[in-house]
Amino acid sequence: MSEKKKIFRTIKDPPIIKVISPLQRFIEQEAIGSKILLACILIGIIWSNIPWGETYNKFWNVTISISLGDNIDLTQPLIWWINNGLMTIFFFVIGLELKREILIGGLNDKKDAIFSIITGLSGMIFPVIFFMSINYPKSEGFNGWSIPMATDIAIAIGVLSLFSYNIPRRIKLILTSMTIIDDVGAILVIAILHSETFDWRFFLGSIALIGILILFNRLGIRNLLFYIIPGLFLWFLVLNSGIHATITGVILAAIIPASKRIDLSDFYDISKKSLNDISEIELKGEDEVSCYNRVISQVHALEKGFHNIRTPLDIIEHRIIGISALLIVPIFAIANSGINFFEMSVNPFTSRLFWGIIIGLVLGKPIGILTSTVILKKVKIFNMPANTTWYHVFGMAFLMGIGFTMASFLAGLSFLNDSELLSISKIAILLGSSISGLIGFILLKISVKKSITTQENKLEG
Repeated sequence: MSEKKKIFRTIKDPPIIKVISPLQRFIEQEAIGSKILLACILIGIIWSNIPWGETYNKFWNVTISISLGDNIDLTQPLIWWINNGLMTIFFFVIGLELKREILIGGLNDKKDAIFSIITGLSGMIFPVIFFMSINYPKSEGFNGWSIPMATDIAIAIGVLSLFSYNIPRRIKLILTSMTIIDDVGAILVIAILHSETFDWRFFLGSIALIGILILFNRLGIRNLLFYIIPGLFLWFLVLNSGIHATITGVILAAIIPASKRIDLSDFYDISKKSLNDISEIELKGEDEVSCYNRVISQVHALEKGFHNIRTPLDIIEHRIIGISALLIVPIFAIANSGINFFEMSVNPFTSRLFWGIIIGLVLGKPIGILTSTVILKKVKIFNMPANTTWYHVFGMAFLMGIGFTMASFLAGLSFLNDSELLSISKIAILLGSSISGLIGFILLKISVKKSITTQENKLEG
């Protein structure tokens, strides 16, 4: 028998796989985003305190200009582009996560939604009360009242992931939902309190563009370019209206379509037919070209099925969540964590601002969440999940005191023109978050040990 014609080229184990595979496995590990974030915070601190630490501020203040014709000309330092441009993508991801949670996640169930919203709000209000009990309205640090109200979702979830499958899934879902509510609260603070001079012309322009995007959604347009490209113009309009530009990310996320073209039964039928057709192809009796063409036609049918069962929201979130966690947030961390301890003229431990943030994160957060949890449990809105103890709940409440990314972002807005108070805020955020994270870790460690001991006793009994 003559040798069959070979088409294209098959490389089952290309050399590049040997290079990429370790990196791919590394990126796919749980909590990698939080580990990278912590490393970048450390890089920022070290960079700003080494002998040539002055290069830190010089680098992040390099001016970058973007001009489009005579009407669009933005000239700002690099750190401005990070905090106002790249962080818009971060908030876009937060918005997508919130929408997904409302549709199919932890905020889909009425009771779970009520619990997450109330505990999330309590976790924002109590830290502010604790902060204001130390920093009265006329004190120099009062403007930082919003700093301890936000949670860093990446690190909080990262700490939970250290316990692998020993933490009940419900606890992870509750923590995720609460942190998203937390971040939405911080976004509202940014939109309301950290906006500049209001311009009606650009505001009305942004409203008109939002209306067009909503129309695209209603018409059933699923091509993401119809949302992303106008989204860039929306960012420019919102920026010039005086509202903080990062809010654009949340607005755009709310408009991204979350509907699929076919239901699960249709997808099952398409997949079953295509896979059956592929399995019936006999390689021995046919030419390889013919077999290949038949397989490819079924692969195209499968691809179409996969595309139609996925929502645009799912597609874009899957594409950019890694970019946000592994690129944008780390860059933000390096650019905003620099604290030159040698240039500080004030002892942070004597500052009301410092202690307000520490107490807000370490005490305000868990007390607010635990207080509302106890009340909601008594009125039977919250039921303790199976295999869950109060140690789990206490540990989760303390993890909510990890501020880092969002707290640093709010600190930068609160003390934009006061480097001394900004440095004090950063130190307090780092210390308060570390204490909260450590306490949360210890409590969860205890909960895991108790759960294992209980299971062993049941087996022995």
